[in-house]
Amino acid sequence: MSGTRGLVIVGSTEGILARGLRNKLASSGINVEFVGMDTVRLKEVKDTTGIYLIELKEDVDNLQYALGRIRENILSSVARIIVIAQKNDQIELRRKQPDLASRVTDWYEHGFDMDEFSKYVRTSLESEVATQVKEESRVKNILIVDDDPTYAKMVREWLKDFYHVSVVVNAMQAINFMNAHQLDLVLLDYEMPVVSGPQVFEMMKNEPETCNIPVMFLTGVGDPASVSRVIALKPAGYILKTATREALLNKLIAFFK
Repeated sequence: MSGTRGLVIVGSTEGILARGLRNKLASSGINVEFVGMDTVRLKEVKDTTGIYLIELKEDVDNLQYALGRIRENILSSVARIIVIAQKNDQIELRRKQPDLASRVTDWYEHGFDMDEFSKYVRTSLESEVATQVKEESRVKNILIVDDDPTYAKMVREWLKDFYHVSVVVNAMQAINFMNAHQLDLVLLDYEMPVVSGPQVFEMMKNEPETCNIPVMFLTGVGDPASVSRVIALKPAGYILKTATREALLNKLIAFFK
């Protein structure tokens, strides 16, 4: 399956089911790896993983760090999540990891048909490649959130030949726009009246409709304390308004690459 991403199996131990699945999927030409609970390895395989297969065996708590790593990985990925677990473990995952559970595409209980499952995985991975190619060729949608309309319009002029760019001037307009449009990136000012940029970002992270939209701060605020506060929120970038058109474009090109 040249060019196709692979599947990683996550679980506390590689038992009979995990070994059987690994061998079955590998024999179908699928790149498959059992990573267990290794968060370092999960981070390493982020860009080559199309499906995360999680096997739960009354061990949601033991897997909390690995599940957290998966949750971080899928923020910027079209990867699927499949969970194999009995009903009580499915309920426990939904209760303790609601953000991750909401991204699960398929739930299986033990006793499923491995041949049918293997066909489904193969089809899903091939479909994911097609989706990825289409996504990479699509013109990206960027929203600029800045209470300085003059600067925002200038940046839109800089970017309009390469991206679809929209501009709003306050937090309420930003949230309403995000809920109504598909966005690939938000360029967010730091200092705005009523609701600041960091507050907007925190609001986004708390809403399922906006929590996965990448945010770069594009701001004139560069003091260490302010920068540290924002970096703790894990934005996709922090760019000062002193950046030139070329520097900003290079930053965006590298981000979308």
